[in-house]
Amino acid sequence: MFIFFCQDPQLNPIIESLFKELAYNEACLPVLQQRFLPTLVSLLEVPQEKVPSGIRAVALDILCHMIRGSPQVLSDALINNVFPPLVAFILGSDDNAILQ
Repeated sequence: MFIFFCQDPQLNPIIESLFKELAYNEACLPVLQQRFLPTLVSLLEVPQEKVPSGIRAVALDILCHMIRGSPQVLSDALINNVFPPLVAFILGSDDNAILQ
């Protein structure tokens, strides 16, 4: 649902709000990380021209909510699987929405 409707201006805030609420729920966060983090990593690793515009900025906003909703110690999945491609993506990006 996130990937298919990422450019819909009416659904995008609703989808992002839904992910935000799930990220701040302690019972939902592990399942959300298990299912969303592989999608996020794949979005970060593919070339820009193969990804719909704006989806990466929204995905990074959702990731921020997942990190803020996490306990003090971040999960191994966040540190080992997401952090390296995230840093590589940010260093190679010139999109203002991403750099903010």
